[in-house]
Parts: sequence; C-alpha cells; structure tokens
Amino acid sequence: MSEKDIATGFPKNLAYTLKQLSNFTKQTVKVMPDRTTAGFGEVSRFKLPASAMIDFRTLSIFADVTLFKDTTANTGYTLHLPRNTASLIQQITITCNGVQLCNINDYNLLYNTLYDLEGADFSQTSKRFLENADPSVFYYQKDTAAANTPIGAINAQDGTNVANVVTNRPIVINNFIGFIGSLSTPVIDLNDTGDIYIEIRWASPNVCWGSTNSQASTYVAGGCSFNNLRMTCSKINFESSEYYDLKAQKLLTDGLLIGYYDYWTSRGTAVTKSAGVNVNFNINTNSLDQCIATFQKGDYQTIKPLVLHNSAAQASLITYNKFLYDQVADDETAAGIGDGFNQSYYFMRSGIDLTTSQWSINSTNIDPYPLPPSEIWNQNLIALGNNNIDFGTSGVHSSCISLWHFLKYYFCHILSLENLSGDGQMWRSGLSGNGSTVNINYSATFAGQGATANTESIQPVIFCRSTKVLTVRDGHVISVV
Repeated sequence: MSEKDIATGFPKNLAYTLKQLSNFTKQTVKVMPDRTTAGFGEVSRFKLPASAMIDFRTLSIFADVTLFKDTTANTGYTLHLPRNTASLIQQITITCNGVQLCNINDYNLLYNTLYDLEGADFSQTSKRFLENADPSVFYYQKDTAAANTPIGAINAQDGTNVANVVTNRPIVINNFIGFIGSLSTPVIDLNDTGDIYIEIRWASPNVCWGSTNSQASTYVAGGCSFNNLRMTCSKINFESSEYYDLKAQKLLTDGLLIGYYDYWTSRGTAVTKSAGVNVNFNINTNSLDQCIATFQKGDYQTIKPLVLHNSAAQASLITYNKFLYDQVADDETAAGIGDGFNQSYYFMRSGIDLTTSQWSINSTNIDPYPLPPSEIWNQNLIALGNNNIDFGTSGVHSSCISLWHFLKYYFCHILSLENLSGDGQMWRSGLSGNGSTVNINYSATFAGQGATANTESIQPVIFCRSTKVLTVRDGHVISVV
C-alpha cells in the first residue's frame, strides 16, 4: 500500500500524516482608528494595514471604558456594561476599494441571539472576562497602597446605588459575526484586494443596565466614553515566492474566491401580542441560508437594573427575578430560584405566550402547519447544529433551562434553507432568487384573546443570512455576488 493510500484510505486516527509550512513570519500589528476616543452612538473607523497579509481570525478591538456616574440629582446612579462587549456595537460596515462587503444593522441583537443559543457555554466564561461574559461582577484593584492591595469585587445587582465606579476599564471585542468571523479564507493579502475599512457605530446607552430602577434620560446623556481605542491583528509574510506565484496565477485566471456570511435586517413596527405578528419583506440574494425571527420588548430602550433575587433592595423595586429587568406580577420568585438571564433589558427577546410561528417564502409555507414552541426549539437546534455558522457549537446559555425560559428571554425562530453539510467547509447552498426578488413572510400568534387580550407590546426583528462570494482579480478589481 502506498503512502498516499495510508493517508487517504483510513480514518484520520489511523492515518500517518504530517504537514509542514515553513519560510514565513508572523507579527502582531496595531491599527489606530480615525480617532482614539468615542462615545455612545458615534462611529469609529479602522483602516487595515495596506499591502499586508492579514489573519482576520486574530482581529481584536481594545478600549478603556468609562461609564456615566451621576453625583448630583440622583446621587450614585451609574451605568453598567451589558453582557458581551459585542453588545456595544450597533452597526458594523466593511468596505474594500469602495465596494461594500458587509453591513449589519442591529449587530448587537443578532450577536446575542446567536451567542445565547450556541456560543454561551458557561464553562468558557472565565476566559471571556475582558468580554464581560458575566456583567454582574467586576473584579478590580481596590487599594493601591503598598501595605493593602486586595482585589475587590463589585456586585451591583442589589439595585442600590454603587459607590465604586472604575474608570478606564479595559475591554476587548474579539469575537465577530458576519464577514470577519466567517471567511472561507481567513488570511487575506491586502496587496490583492486594496484598502479595507472597518466602520463601527457604537450602540446607545440603552444597551446598558443601571444601578437603580429610576433615572431620567438626562442622567445618561453622556453615557460612556471609549478611550484608547485600537485594533490588533496578525500580519503574515512568506519569505518564499512560491505562495505568491501560485496566487498570481489565480488572479490572472479565475480570480481569488472568498466566501463569507452577511446579514440583512428588517425591523417591524411594535404590536400587541393579541394582534399577533405579521412581517412581510423582500430580499435579493443568490444564497439565502437562514431567516432568524426574534422580538424585543416594546419599551426595550428603557434602562433597568440587574437585581439579585431576595436582595434587600427588592422590596422597593416591586418584584424581580434574579438578574431580571422585567417586572413580574405573580409568585414565580417565591421559590427563590431566579431566572439568571444576566443581561440588560434591551436584549430580552420576549416570546412568552407564543402559541405558533410560521415562515412562508413566495407565498408558499415552508412548514405545512404553524409550529408550536417545542418544535421551534428543536428546529433551532437543527439549524445551529452544522458548522456553517459564525459561532462554534459550544453550548446554550446556562440559564436557558426550559421552554418557558427560552420563550421569555431567548426566543428566536430560525428557518434553515441551506444544506447541513457538517464537513466544516464553506458551502453556498441556500435558496437562490435567480436574479428575482424573494418575498418572505413571518407570522406568529400568542395566547390571550378577546376578554383576556394580551396587551404586551413587542417589536419583531428579522435577520436574513446569505452566503456571499468576494471575487478578487488582478489590478484590485473587486466584485461581490
């Protein structure tokens, strides 16, 4: 049997193979934005190093964050970061030579929706402390005196005013969805593509949580400042010309083909649950992979506190579940369990009381009947079980422990239209519009009709994921299809 047969004719655990890559160097480079300080709602723009081979898997954005603290009318009122530093990004836009590659609105809501159902394994939280994976506790150096330098913990979930506010807190955003996190070829030579710009629009203060249940909008007008903004990434250089020669041939013939995911957002108008949800929109794409429907509370931009269950401040804040911003009127807190959502009110994806949900494309129902919550949950697991998704399948958020929790905090209905290959490769296998507009309709019904009308207000948000192909040809000729 030949050496080739040993390598290819047996399973991987029986194959004697070794691969080697040599004659290259790698170094970390720092990329400065157009300005090193920004605030909520403002834009930061990064230009990647020209004429460099960049590994997009290593791209990270750093900042030192200072959040608003009021010391006058509402003494001690403080804003706090939401779970996941990616929650601070409202919109991300990436361009190459003036061609838009990716533009994702409501990026933070999409990120949390996906993260909570496939990237939030609690066992991995400790390595994500710079991403604020647990917003309830922050560790800091309490005293710099030589004789007394303890590491103290802020636990601001009891709803009281917080005296200890840390300025210039270091954070990092190093996990991305869309173009940066899904490239089929994650190392790209900018000698071929030309200039690539990454533009970040920071979110509003409403993504944060506050230290009390009462505050005026003027108190958070300043919101937050991102200081010492910078980006780091790895730059690779081959000392041998072999790689560059092979790449030059591709540029002159078929061009370099790079696959990636992009997301399109449709935000519906706020409705009461008794009226039901019915969202209709059109999209143009050559590969519609997934449609993701979710909801936000009608007053999702209200800032509320994280509250510990059975805390001393709970009596003055009506009744809250552990880590919950939503006021409740029943006895669900009596058992002393709490919900553990551990995220700001802005990201509560309120699907509670949902009875059915259904997708249709071009006036044809994808499923022959409206799906109940249990089947929606199972369909989500199937849709996220393949490798053609931005996050690794590392687990559901630890507090999504029942169908009730899923509906109240984490709800989404994912329609998968691509082939679930599961081989770890980038496949373009979604629904093609064949040059025509694809019409999509999403509908949902809720319990509570007539005399017991469900008056809770929600706003539906739909995300559509498509596979795009960036073609790079000689002379920095760029096209996206």
